[in-house]
This record gives sequence, C-alpha cells and structure tokens, in this order.
Amino acid sequence: MTFHHTIADAVKVFEGVGAAIMIVGAVYAFAVFALALPNPQTRARAWEPLRRNLGRAILLGLEVLIMADII
Repeated sequence: MTFHHTIADAVKVFEGVGAAIMIVGAVYAFAVFALALPNPQTRARAWEPLRRNLGRAILLGLEVLIMADII
C-alpha cells in the first residue's frame, strides 16, 4: 500500500465521520425537539434548542469535512 492510498483512505474515514456527526446530531436535535412538544410549557420555545443543536451538529460535521479536504 502506497502513501497515496493511505492518505486517500484517511480522507474517506474523515468524510464518513463528518457525515455521521451531522446525521447523529440531526437525529438528536429532532429527538429533543419531539420530546419538548407534548409539554405546553416548553412547546413555545422548542424551536430554539432545535436550531441551536442542529447548528452545532452541522458546524462540527463541516469542520471535520474541511479537515478531510485539507488532508
């Protein structure tokens, strides 16, 4: 296995991790959102944590994808 193949494999791993972070983060964000909906006290403000958690997951996933591009 050459250096080029090793780096290409590392890039694939980083890309997979970045995509997985965004998927798992989105599922988590929507799960927290869904749990807040039945309670009338938290329903009105349920959008704020959804946007914050979803944004964090997207940002972290994109940072990992940028690392893959740099490699």
